[in-house]
Amino acid sequence: MFANSVVSYPDRGKWGSSRYRGNCTGHIVKDFFKTYMKRKDGLAVDPSIGGGTSVDVAREMGIRFVGTDLHQGFNLLTDDLGSFLGEEAHVAWWHPPYAGMLQYSGVEWGEPNKWDMSRMSLQDFTDESPRVLWRPFRLSQAAMA
Repeated sequence: MFANSVVSYPDRGKWGSSRYRGNCTGHIVKDFFKTYMKRKDGLAVDPSIGGGTSVDVAREMGIRFVGTDLHQGFNLLTDDLGSFLGEEAHVAWWHPPYAGMLQYSGVEWGEPNKWDMSRMSLQDFTDESPRVLWRPFRLSQAAMA
């Protein structure tokens, strides 16, 4: 569980694909779920699963989970996450791309995709990030009401 806002893990762990550049450690995803997933029957969602770290952590912890990604056809910029899920999520995990530092479509998977936030200009990324961040937050807030 999170004891403060600064975390450090000596190794990345066994979750997800370490070959998928930029994936975060499963330790932080696990601690996030331990801290914020209060309903045992609740639903956790990750709209940008990337290399699958959150998928592996949720499976290991026995959490009901739905994950998707642009490389699977779900576009967080245009698609409605609530409609995609068909129910309210209780926890939403989102590890955003790194603006232009790492490119995903056309490098990690498939062809370059115009909706890939990792291919946006810094200005467009900065403009879109708050709007995209609000989508999973709003969905999980509805479940808490």
